[in-house]
Amino acid sequence: MKLEAVVLCDAATVREGLLHTLGAGISRVWSRGLPTSVSTVVAGFATGTKDDADSLHEIKMTVYSPTLEIGTIGGALKVGQLPPKFEKDEHLYCPFVQDLRMVLTNEYGKHTLKIALDPGSNDEYIWTHDFWVLNVDEMVLPPI
Repeated sequence: MKLEAVVLCDAATVREGLLHTLGAGISRVWSRGLPTSVSTVVAGFATGTKDDADSLHEIKMTVYSPTLEIGTIGGALKVGQLPPKFEKDEHLYCPFVQDLRMVLTNEYGKHTLKIALDPGSNDEYIWTHDFWVLNVDEMVLPPI
C-alpha cells in the first residue's frame, strides 16, 4: 500500500468508495483558550495493487504539540475486492477519514501530524504535516 494524498479538513466522509471533503487544506487552528481541541479531520487515500485486494492494513496517526506527543490514533484500512476487468497497471483506491477533534493540546504554536501505514517495530512515518494552533485574540485583522 502507498499513501497517495492526505489533507486536514473541516469534515469528510467516504461513500461508495469515494472520498468527500469539506474545507480541505487546513494549516491553522484558532482557539480562544487552552486546553483546546485540534478540531480537524484527516482525510486521504492509499492505493494498492491487485495483491492488496481484500486485505487489511494498519494505519497509525500521531499528533505532536511543540513539546510532546499529545495523541495517537490507530485503525485499519480495508481494501476492497478487485473490480471486474481489473486492468494490468490499475490501482485499488482505499479512502479513509479520521476525526482528530478528541485530541487536546495545552500549547499554542507549531503542531505536527505524522502517519504510518503498516508500521513496523520502528514506526516509520511516511507522511508528515505541520499545522499551527493559534490564539484567536492575537489575530490581526487588516484595516478597513
